[in-house]
Amino acid sequence: MLGFLVITIGFNTWGAKALPMLETLSLFGHLGGFLITMIAVLVMAPKNSAKQVFTEVVDNSGWNNKGASLLIAQVSVLYCNLGSDSAVHICESRFPPLSLLY
Repeated sequence: MLGFLVITIGFNTWGAKALPMLETLSLFGHLGGFLITMIAVLVMAPKNSAKQVFTEVVDNSGWNNKGASLLIAQVSVLYCNLGSDSAVHICESRFPPLSLLY
């Protein structure tokens, strides 16, 4: 972990000119991976009717209670909204950055 931290700090300090290129490559890599994954899922996954998708609830959690399994599954989603950095993201979405004010 410390090695990764040192590499990251070094790259951000002395390789800052290469960051836009790295970010562009990362963007195209993520888009390509997303497209490859979605094509594979659309081709290989079994198809269900819209009625089955939106009306049937499958509870494989073992809790035998749909409400409890729903609330337990929401923990990871709630952490994104209530986590340590959530206030930063909420403020970013509601207020313009300071650079736009000047």
